[in-house]
Amino acid sequence: MDLLFITGNGEIARYVVENGATRLFVDLEVLGKAERQGHLDTVMSGHTWDDVRVVRQAAANASLMVRINPLHSNTQEEIERAIDEGADSVMLPMVDGPECLQTCVRFSSGRIPIIPLVETASGLVRISEIASVEGAEEIYIGLNDMHLELGLTFMFQILAEGLVDHMVDRIQERGKRFGFGGVGRMEGDMLPGWRVLAEHVRLSSSSVILSRSFHMRSQTVAELEQKVDFAGEVALLRDYEMRLKSRSKSQIEVDRAETQSLIREIAAQRREVTAG
Repeated sequence: MDLLFITGNGEIARYVVENGATRLFVDLEVLGKAERQGHLDTVMSGHTWDDVRVVRQAAANASLMVRINPLHSNTQEEIERAIDEGADSVMLPMVDGPECLQTCVRFSSGRIPIIPLVETASGLVRISEIASVEGAEEIYIGLNDMHLELGLTFMFQILAEGLVDHMVDRIQERGKRFGFGGVGRMEGDMLPGWRVLAEHVRLSSSSVILSRSFHMRSQTVAELEQKVDFAGEVALLRDYEMRLKSRSKSQIEVDRAETQSLIREIAAQRREVTAG
C-alpha cells in the first residue's frame, strides 16, 4: 500500500521518503476550498509551484503527485505546468462525473496519469461512470468534502455505512486501483489508526494519506523528530498491515463490526455537541 505524505518542504520530503513514505503529495488546490472547509480544523496547505520544484529536487527519485484545482479555465495550463515541474501524477479534485475527468485526460494526452478525487455526492452516485473513463487507472475517494456535502458529523461515517464499499465495488469491477481518506497513527486516538487501516486491508486499497498525526504540522525535520517518531510510526503501520492481512474471515468481520460501532458512537457524540 502506498503511503502518501503531503508536504511542500523539500527537507521534510527527503526525510519522510527515507523513512517509509512512498509517495509525496504537493497540494495546490485553492479554488473553493476555504469556502467548503474554512470552518473546520483542517489543514490548508498553502503550497505553491515553487514548492513543487523544491520537493521534486529534494526527492528526485520519489513518486510525486500534484493536486491541482478543480476543472476551470486554466486547468490545461496547470496540467502542463505539473508535467514541466516533474510531477509523476496529477490529482483532480471535486470530480462529480466523468466529463471533467475526460477533459483532463485529454489535456494530459497520456503524458501523466490523472487521478480523480471523488469527494462529492454526485461523484458517489456516478462512480461507475467515473471509474469507466479510459486513461484514469487510479481513483481516490475523498471523505472530508463528501461528508460535509452529505451533512454528516464525522467523515468516517461514509466508511461505516457502506458507501465506500459501494464505490470500491464499482471501481474494482473496472480493474482500477484506489485509495481513500487518511490514516492516523496506529494507537491512541478515539478512532485508532489501525482500525482505519484494517478497512483499507479488507477492501484491498492501494493507497492512503498519512494524516496530521504523522507530522503534527511540523515545519522542519528537527521539529518533526521532536514531535513524532516518524520512522517508528511508519514501521508500526507496516507491522499492523502485515498482521491485518493474515486475519481470518471471521476476525475481519468482527473488526469491521466493532469499527462501525465505534464510528457511529463518535458521530453521535459530535451531533450532541453540535446540537448543544
